[in-house]
Amino acid sequence: SIDNEELGMERVHRIIEAVFSKQKYILNKIHNPRKEELKFDFSSLDGSLEDAVMALVSVEKIFRIYKDFNSTEEDLVNVDKKVDSFLKRTFKSYDFYCGIKKEDSEHKEYLYYTGIKEDEQYDDLTILGIEIQ
Repeated sequence: SIDNEELGMERVHRIIEAVFSKQKYILNKIHNPRKEELKFDFSSLDGSLEDAVMALVSVEKIFRIYKDFNSTEEDLVNVDKKVDSFLKRTFKSYDFYCGIKKEDSEHKEYLYYTGIKEDEQYDDLTILGIEIQ
């Protein structure tokens, strides 16, 4: 059995390729209590470097969150409003995972998803994008 699962370079490459080719991407997680495919549709994007960065950050957020049978409204996940907006456009299970929100009264650029849990982040996703025109 695998104790922890990371996003990994293979997934990162597939996400970037899906954004640049304006395709769909399916995230399969071994440790997802619901055992479902997490679907993203990047076909409405511009296929830009900014889209690729937002896709990586957003898919990584979904990679770490989950609902289980013990999730309550007391379980909160902090998310950047830009990431939330991107997920609303591209993540097919947005309403189920991200639909119940609450404002972050201290930081206006963030909000909370409620009734959801988040795995700890063991590694850091560092992105360097260079666009040549």
